[in-house]
Amino acid sequence: MTNFETIQAVIAANRAIQMEARKWNNRAGEIVFPVMTNEEWKLWLGSRLKGAISCATISNLDLLRLPALDVGLVNLTREMNPDSIIVLGKVVPVEYREPYCDTPRLPQVTLGDEFISSNCWNELPNEGVKLPGGRAVHIVLKSSTSWSALAEGSDIVALKQSMKSRLNEGQWSRWIDRPVIAVPTEITDKTVLSDIITVVYGRCVMTGEDLFAFGTLTASRSWSSDSIIWKTEWFRVRMQAETAFNNAQVELEKAKVKARDRREIENILSEAEKVQNHVRSLYDTYASCGIESSLLDKLYSFYFASIPETKEECVEWITNANAVVAEVEVTLARRLHNPQVAQSIPKQSVKLSVSLEALASKWGARNKK
Repeated sequence: MTNFETIQAVIAANRAIQMEARKWNNRAGEIVFPVMTNEEWKLWLGSRLKGAISCATISNLDLLRLPALDVGLVNLTREMNPDSIIVLGKVVPVEYREPYCDTPRLPQVTLGDEFISSNCWNELPNEGVKLPGGRAVHIVLKSSTSWSALAEGSDIVALKQSMKSRLNEGQWSRWIDRPVIAVPTEITDKTVLSDIITVVYGRCVMTGEDLFAFGTLTASRSWSSDSIIWKTEWFRVRMQAETAFNNAQVELEKAKVKARDRREIENILSEAEKVQNHVRSLYDTYASCGIESSLLDKLYSFYFASIPETKEECVEWITNANAVVAEVEVTLARRLHNPQVAQSIPKQSVKLSVSLEALASKWGARNKK
């Protein structure tokens, strides 16, 4: 074998020794066997080559060989960091993970379906799972049907809480037969919302205690001008349900105000329609009775007029129309009191605010004074 071939073999052996050292250091979680950096390699080789400029000029190739790893130290490292450990009475393999961005990672154990289906993960010691050498173990709880871990970590108390939340969340997700709360069919001043209701939807996987759901009506609108959309919603935290209930109460009160305003304007519009019908009856019945044209024009202006839709404008419209109606009725009463023109007033039954005879009588009595 030539010097070049021998050197290649030495390099391969050294590389294998260094890789083996990295592996055991990673398993131990600390530096047990030295692993040289590039700079350290340069210094180490320079001190042994002693100025050699080619393979042929290297006087002692054995000086370039790294010593084999200490077998006793290797066995001790393996003993303190074994290939498998016993967790809750079952032998499970240990995975020694490579560092992440030069940061060492804890050895890892994955507990599968046999630990999850019976909830025996809840029996893991709160002080943590450790290797014989004392290193903490990263526990992964993963079922065969899940792509990712259900929970993981070396802090067992936190792990149990995470697993508890995950499995209880699963019960929540599977609870589909949820009661529906009756929604208000109409909004009046007497409308009230049903109180928050409490229902048991499962049992805690850790404590066996009942898991409670809190249901309430919630209110929403697509647009602020739209009617309320009532919906039953369920919460796992009562405070969240109370917040939703209070928000719905606020929306209900707003809806009551709108309903009152709507009923009020509907009543006003109905009254305006009655006034306009009265105006039309007056005009159709008495237009040819010699009423002054200016007054008749006033009456006619309300005959085909559009009734305003806003509350204030509609009230003003009714007031003005009633004033004209009253003026027309007084004029008719005057004419009825005058025997020469009384016969020209038709006796059709138009329902006036006050009978013409009463007005005429009152008018005559006032004139006598």
